[in-house]
Amino acid sequence: MERSNIHKSFIELLFIVLIFAPFFTLLPEAQGQENNKLLAKDVKTVKMKKVPKPKKTIRILYWNIQNGMWSDQANEYDNFVRWVKKYNPDVCVWCEASSIYYDYTYKTEPDSLRNLPKKWPEVAKRYGHSYTALGGWRDNYPQEVTSKYPIKTLLKITDTDNPAKPITHGAAVQQVDVNGMKLNFVTLHTWPQSYGFGVKAPDRNASSANHDGDYYREYEIDYIISHTIKSPEFKDEQNWIMLGDFNSRSRVDNSEYGYAEDDTRFLCQDKVCSASGLIDAVKEKDPDNFHTSTYGKSRIDYIYVSEPIMAKVTNAHIIMDDWTEPIVSYYEHYFKVPSDHRPILMDIKL
Repeated sequence: MERSNIHKSFIELLFIVLIFAPFFTLLPEAQGQENNKLLAKDVKTVKMKKVPKPKKTIRILYWNIQNGMWSDQANEYDNFVRWVKKYNPDVCVWCEASSIYYDYTYKTEPDSLRNLPKKWPEVAKRYGHSYTALGGWRDNYPQEVTSKYPIKTLLKITDTDNPAKPITHGAAVQQVDVNGMKLNFVTLHTWPQSYGFGVKAPDRNASSANHDGDYYREYEIDYIISHTIKSPEFKDEQNWIMLGDFNSRSRVDNSEYGYAEDDTRFLCQDKVCSASGLIDAVKEKDPDNFHTSTYGKSRIDYIYVSEPIMAKVTNAHIIMDDWTEPIVSYYEHYFKVPSDHRPILMDIKL
């Protein structure tokens, strides 16, 4: 009789669990899959109003789009295309311009299934750009330039004089001819880790403690500057725009960070300021304010320009709008939606 009551109680408890299970909090993986369905549905509903562009202006739009715009690839990049059209840029520079993963997953796609960079001409035409150019590509994170005007690739960089120390994500000089005015874009994306390039576990903690990542970024940017802006090969070029994800902080923002003066996190940007002769366009146009370029609290994306260009810059700012504000991904918490970086817009008066 006692066993019968226990059995009956177990059946009743099981019945209650089955009835009320949908109201219980899902386990993290299940929650992610459920929210992913919402993301896939809701991602198609974004509406965007156009942002006017002043007449006789060249508008440049830069963005690290995180794994080839991973968050919108299942949507055939519809939101991404509408967002670009909203700002009506003349030239775009995209970091992380290659597809890598299956939709809403951290699982690597085979090369044959990856949309980008091979489909950039197709995607760019949807937002009005007839010209495209891929930078130096040695891994999954190249830079792509798209434009309404013709592009000529003057240089691609992947390797340096030291075979063991490459330019990790490549770089390039892409020349855009705007009705006879030639703009020279140096596109780049420096080493992202705190430890040094090529360092394997278990040595990474020691490498990070030695700030090897900061020194590697300094090495990369020094090589890029000396082979582009300061190269004798380009001595006759004046109109320089160097932009990308530098993965490093600038001491001009140190009122926000509060780092020591000799902090190695400044090394890369110190090298830009001392060796290139270029000007930080965003800081120049808004010297009194700080705006993060990431989902956290750091400005690591920059547009630097030469003095002849800076004299014509009417606007340079980090974009924070309804679609680009990064949020934690519903599926892969390593990624953000639509990106872990914010875009930068710059207008140049002709």
